[in-house]
Amino acid sequence: MKEVLERINSISGVKGSMVVGKDGIIIESSALSSVDSDLLAAMVAKVGKEMEERINARKNFMVTVNGEGGIILFGVEEDFILAVIARKDANIGGLRLEIKKGIEKIKEELG
Repeated sequence: MKEVLERINSISGVKGSMVVGKDGIIIESSALSSVDSDLLAAMVAKVGKEMEERINARKNFMVTVNGEGGIILFGVEEDFILAVIARKDANIGGLRLEIKKGIEKIKEELG
């Protein structure tokens, strides 16, 4: 899991990444020193849960949040969420691909 996060963090523009349980508890995180990791974990879990309930998206979906200070991308799976924080100039398409690859790798590890 740490290897997946380190690979994602090596992408230009990425500030950090984490794997979060659906309960909002951090499973693993990497390079998130400028961010309140616990708050981010709780927020992505809450948004993921709301999307599951309101639009019937149960798993295998991705969310991108664009803000003035940067971008948060996260992929929601059945048992976990992979979240990435990036600068606005990061390659979003490339990050989405890496998140998908990372999710598959983590599923194998947890499987």
